[in-house]
Amino acid sequence: MNYRMWHFRGEYIFENTIVRMQFAICDDEKSIGLILEEKIKKLLPDAVIETYLSGDELIASGCKPDMLFLDIQMPGKNGMETARILRQKDDEVDVAA
Repeated sequence: MNYRMWHFRGEYIFENTIVRMQFAICDDEKSIGLILEEKIKKLLPDAVIETYLSGDELIASGCKPDMLFLDIQMPGKNGMETARILRQKDDEVDVAA
C-alpha cells in the first residue's frame, strides 16, 4: 500500500490519520474570540479550541496550540510581548496576530 505522508510539528502523519488541530484564541474582546471559534469549528469540526482574555492568562495556562490567534492591543501584556514569551517556550507555535 502507498500512503502519503506529511511531517507536522515533529511528527509524521499518514493520509488516513485524523489530525485533531489545537487552536488558542487570545483577545480581550470576548465577542471576537467567539466569532473566530465559530469560523474554525465550521471548517474543522473536530478542532480543540481554547480561548483566553489576556496574554497573562494564556501564558499561565501552559497551552501549546498548533495555531494561536492573538490580539495585538490588549491590556497588560500586549500581543507582541505575549508572542515573544510563548516563542521562548515553544518556537514551533504558529501565531496569527
